[in-house]
Amino acid sequence: MSNKEKRFGGAIPVLVTPYTEDHDVDPPVIEELSDRLARYDCDGLFVAGSTGDMPFLSIDERVDLLRAARKGLPDSVVLYGGIGDFALKDHYTNARRFAEAGVDAAVVMAPIIFFAINQSELYEYFRAIADNSPIPIVLYHHMRVTTPIEPETVLRLADHPNIIGMKETGATVDRTYKMLELLGKRDDFFLLQGREAFLEESYRAGTNGCVAALAGPAPEPFVGMDHCWRDGDEDGFKKNLEMVNRLCGLFDIMPADSFSYFTYTLKKMFEYRGWMDNARVRTEGFTPPAEYDALIKEKLEELGFPKE
Repeated sequence: MSNKEKRFGGAIPVLVTPYTEDHDVDPPVIEELSDRLARYDCDGLFVAGSTGDMPFLSIDERVDLLRAARKGLPDSVVLYGGIGDFALKDHYTNARRFAEAGVDAAVVMAPIIFFAINQSELYEYFRAIADNSPIPIVLYHHMRVTTPIEPETVLRLADHPNIIGMKETGATVDRTYKMLELLGKRDDFFLLQGREAFLEESYRAGTNGCVAALAGPAPEPFVGMDHCWRDGDEDGFKKNLEMVNRLCGLFDIMPADSFSYFTYTLKKMFEYRGWMDNARVRTEGFTPPAEYDALIKEKLEELGFPKE
């Protein structure tokens, strides 16, 4: 199936990266999770992004994970892979390797550096990657990145034939409104919301779907919400959105002193559900207290989170 026949957008879970006892990546688990999520009718899958520990993974490890994900997915499901790196030209190599692994679209953030660059530099950065990538590019803005991709820059980049969309994970929903206003009703560029808390406003404003970390262990309400929206089922949309909002309460229990609590909590959800057998993180010095595990279990039981 060609990219032109696939649906870019919709409900896209973000996968965590599973590890073995030696803290090596575990591609067979990624293959199993990909197969499982595809059966929940997800439109795409995002592997090796920030939730997937991208900064901690070598390119070889990312390629192994993406190859496993592609093996577990039917051809109709879009596979997104994070090609972020330090050197600009390494992005070109990463994109080629990802394409060979079966990735449909390469996801790219602003440069991974601690100082800001201006929007002209940022435009040229993304343009160069898109010029040299054999697969389409999806921009990724995150509120914690040093240099934001301003809406006006998104509009300029949207005119590039190999830049097809964007994952927007901003601090406010106002950025989403502004980009939708600038982009207009074009069908050659999609905008996806990456903040679960902003999903209702974003769908109603005209975004093309969502890329959500919580959709990995809990695909049902995200897929249900997206399908109900497309079908004009307002009651179904609100019902699924209510569950999404309740799941967002898990963010409130995560301590702020380590990002590992975020991925660990997601992995505990997978583990609780019976889809993973451990919640290891790559940072081996991370040891959450037993009370935190008990708190996660308590919250999941309150939610009626499914077990299998």
